[in-house]
Amino acid sequence: MTQPGGWSRGGPSPVSMSPSNSPLHINELNLPKTCEIDFSDQDDLLHFRLLICPDEGFYKGGKFVFSFKVGQGYPHDPPKVKCETMVYHPNIDLEGNVCLNILREDWKPVLTINSIIYGLQYLFLVSTAGVQAPVGIRGGYQEVFGGD
Repeated sequence: MTQPGGWSRGGPSPVSMSPSNSPLHINELNLPKTCEIDFSDQDDLLHFRLLICPDEGFYKGGKFVFSFKVGQGYPHDPPKVKCETMVYHPNIDLEGNVCLNILREDWKPVLTINSIIYGLQYLFLVSTAGVQAPVGIRGGYQEVFGGD
């Protein structure tokens, strides 16, 4: 169902522009109820935004926007995903870079956009207590919070 502002809420995506021709398998998207997707430019399905609104856990009630840029190498290369919302999270640095293994070394061509969406949603649901931030992200937290 398309929401005001172009966002589509959970369930199969209602994108009307020949999703069967898209390498993204848009017609197979099955969004969690806490996610909405926005294809602002119906002629460019390779650039879109995802809104995640966790309904439980520490980030409950938050709204987090991610931008997706799918390159010509997809599905052999993962899409570029950035968090556009400033958030203090052990897997998201201050520039919005996301630390999710399936976006880097664990990417496989059999993975889909749906896999990434569920992976991003999972980041906001798991308990991060006692989790140490990846080395590349620690500097930003030290700068903001001090300490190690």
